[in-house]
Amino acid sequence: GDVRRLRYAIGGDELDLEIEPVSAGAFALRGQLAAPAPAMCRVHGTASGERFEARVDADGLFAVESLPAGAWSLTIETPGAAYRLPEFVP
Repeated sequence: GDVRRLRYAIGGDELDLEIEPVSAGAFALRGQLAAPAPAMCRVHGTASGERFEARVDADGLFAVESLPAGAWSLTIETPGAAYRLPEFVP
């Protein structure tokens, strides 16, 4: 399929995202946060105005399996700071 990959530097850490269409008008968001103690971090945001949140596991992995198309905003919260990514469209 058409997987879109994005990479961000947030603070001294890295965030890798994969966005993949799963059905007409819906996308899966999967990612990995390379940070110390990633399980202490939180990923949340909005997709077309719909709020979502994903738990980050001990390996830094997280996923939201079905989000609507449209403008997405994403915030990464670490124990020391919060990083809001620029809005994007999948």
